[in-house]
Amino acid sequence: MKKLSVEQLQEILDARRIGRLIDGGAEVQLSHVRIDSRDVRPGDIFWALQGQVRHGAEFVADAYERGAIGVVVDKHVADVEPAANCWALAVDDSRDALRQAANWQREDFAGRVIAVTGSAGKTTTRQMIDTVLRSRFTGTASPANYNNHLGVPLSMFQWHENDAYAVVELGASAPGEIANLCEMARPSIGVITNIGDAHLGGFGGPAGIAAAKGELLEALPTDG
Repeated sequence: MKKLSVEQLQEILDARRIGRLIDGGAEVQLSHVRIDSRDVRPGDIFWALQGQVRHGAEFVADAYERGAIGVVVDKHVADVEPAANCWALAVDDSRDALRQAANWQREDFAGRVIAVTGSAGKTTTRQMIDTVLRSRFTGTASPANYNNHLGVPLSMFQWHENDAYAVVELGASAPGEIANLCEMARPSIGVITNIGDAHLGGFGGPAGIAAAKGELLEALPTDG
């Protein structure tokens, strides 16, 4: 994808700076976003998210020590200071900011987006589609099973502006989740592998699962 300046990223996220921004024109790449400080490599961006038990902001110092060049963190989190020659941006909600960045990435992507969902076989089907298309085209597929509200934007950050296609995997554990993921990815081709009995508790029964998977069909354009 295209490189951004820190100031451009700040504008996309409607964020404010923490401390003095050393070089607002420095180039950043969303493909280098990490949400686990242990995965950070030199030059990465650490996106500090609220976890089930702890907030990612607790690991900002660790991320800088591992070489993070910048951090995105919630405004309400205190005691976050950028390391020397690094930057930090504060946002209202870091999860929503992740979605905003994914929306920007989608606007910048001209390839065909293929979304795959189903009760089973999503990962295999996604890999098969990518393997077949890659024999003739340049494209990208979701890494591993990045198929939820965090994995989908991280997958989208791997898209390149010259890709002819992107295959994205969509999962859900409750009604409305696939619709929300489709709002980000905006697929023009949808693949439903099957309707099974996975996560019955979250959907109230097989009919609920079928309706949830059908959210992908409803999200397709008229020529999808």
